[in-house]
Amino acid sequence: MTTTTKNSVFREFGLKNMVEGLLEEISVMYASDEIPWVVGYSGGKDSTAVLQLIWMALERMPEEDRKKPVHVITTDTLVENPIVAAWVNRSMVRIRQSANESGLPIFSPAHAGSGGYFLGKSDWKRVSRAKVQIPLVYRAVEN
Repeated sequence: MTTTTKNSVFREFGLKNMVEGLLEEISVMYASDEIPWVVGYSGGKDSTAVLQLIWMALERMPEEDRKKPVHVITTDTLVENPIVAAWVNRSMVRIRQSANESGLPIFSPAHAGSGGYFLGKSDWKRVSRAKVQIPLVYRAVEN
C-alpha cells in the first residue's frame, strides 16, 4: 500500500510562516502609497480570509502608520438568499464597529444596499461592463 501526500501551499514553510509572510507583504503594500484600498466582501471564505489578513496586518502596524483608509464594500444584487444577505449586512455593521473600537482605518457602509444598473436575469449578457455601476464603490472611493 502506498501513501499519497497532498500538495499544500503551506508544506514548504508551514502555515504560521506563510501567514507571517503574507502579513508582512500586506503591510509593505499598504505603506507603499496613499491610494485608498477597496476590499470586496461577500461573507464567503475567500473574501473573509483577505479581510482578516488585512485586519491583522493593520493591527500590527503603529497607529501613526495606519493613515490610508480601507473601504469594505459588498453589494446586494437582490438575488441572494435573504438569510445570507441579512448575515452579510450584520457582518458589515460588526466590521465597522470593531474597526472603530480598534482604531483601524477600516470602513464599511451601514447597509449593503443595491444600486447601479442591476440587471435582470435575462439581459445581463447584453450589457457591457462599462455600463454596470455600483454607487457604493464610487461613494467609498470619493469619500
